[in-house]
Formats: sequence, structure tokens, C-alpha cells
Amino acid sequence: MALTACLTVMSMSNEQSSAKSSYSFIRKRSSQLQAQITGEFIDKETKERLKIAIVEINGQQIKPDTNGHYILNVKPDSYVVTGLCYPYHRATTKRFKVKAGDIIIINFQLVMDKMPTAN
Repeated sequence: MALTACLTVMSMSNEQSSAKSSYSFIRKRSSQLQAQITGEFIDKETKERLKIAIVEINGQQIKPDTNGHYILNVKPDSYVVTGLCYPYHRATTKRFKVKAGDIIIINFQLVMDKMPTAN
């Protein structure tokens, strides 16, 4: 599978604060007829891989492998991808289009949800 140069790189956050979950988005091209959405889950603060996360793509939930990696073979279409892992804040991409041969890499950097403490 030959890859060409990276076409798009974005880093997004659900909120403006650097303490919130975020994701990086990279688009590459191959000669394949289908497309692929792939990536991993990482704790933004500790940099450890999150092994019990869930990828939600257009409402369908899929579990990554035991190392926090996921690979989805998809048809050309438009997608919204969300990274979930309790008790972390979720991160959701904006809707994006996938063309045949695209390899979309979405790495989720999730932040632990700080539970309020009782006094």
C-alpha cells in the first residue's frame, strides 16, 4: 500500500481549555478502493494507552484492541467519530468526508473527568 504525502493535519479540542480531551486528525492516501479510519487512545496527562475505550462512528460503537488501537475499514462517506472511555471526557470530531483510498488517523488524547469531592 503506497502512501502519498499527508494532506490534512488538525488538532482539535472539545473546549478551549488545554485540560480537556482532544484528538489529532491526519489524512493520507492509498490506492485502495475502500477507506480506513484508524488511531489510538491515550491518557493526555500520563501518556499511557487506554485499553478499555470505545470508538463511536456515526452512532455505532466499536471496541479497540487490548492496546487501545482501532482500525475500521469504511466505505467512502461522511463520518463523525467519538472517543469514549469512562471516566474520561469524550472527544468528538467534526463531520468529515472520506474518499476511496483515504487513511484517516484519529488519535484520541483523553482527560480524566475530575469528580467533585464531598466536604
